[in-house]
Amino acid sequence: MVDWAQVQSAFEPDGALLDIIVADTNLADWERVLAALPEWGYATEWCKDGPAAALPKSAAATFDHAQSGPMRIQVGCLRVHLWFFGVDEMEFDLDPAEVPGESEFVALRTFLERLGQLLQRRVVVRWEGGGPDLLVWAPETGFSLHGSGP
Repeated sequence: MVDWAQVQSAFEPDGALLDIIVADTNLADWERVLAALPEWGYATEWCKDGPAAALPKSAAATFDHAQSGPMRIQVGCLRVHLWFFGVDEMEFDLDPAEVPGESEFVALRTFLERLGQLLQRRVVVRWEGGGPDLLVWAPETGFSLHGSGP
């Protein structure tokens, strides 16, 4: 298990966001995640064209209407954004300044593990725009720590 002491320096804010990536997804995966978020106790709102709006009833309809904004997910005290760029990859982002300590990291780690377990796919945290993986959850191995900050 990766703990806060191991990752603290990787979460030093420098103005860049952290991306959370789940690759090789499909519409069924999106449906499962959208259904699971409220079950996990996470409040959500879709930031479409200004004021928050309700998500459409299906993931497919979300992609038809989602060009203008992300879905905001409240993960404990963290604000995570889910972008609807394409069906084949889920991309979330997070400001590392929102992870100043252990309790926030535990909330993030729980979110990553839930995603990975639900989808049975790798969940990768890396700096915005690419770069090395910082933290990975994989079905076979759980969490592993990779690189450091930007």
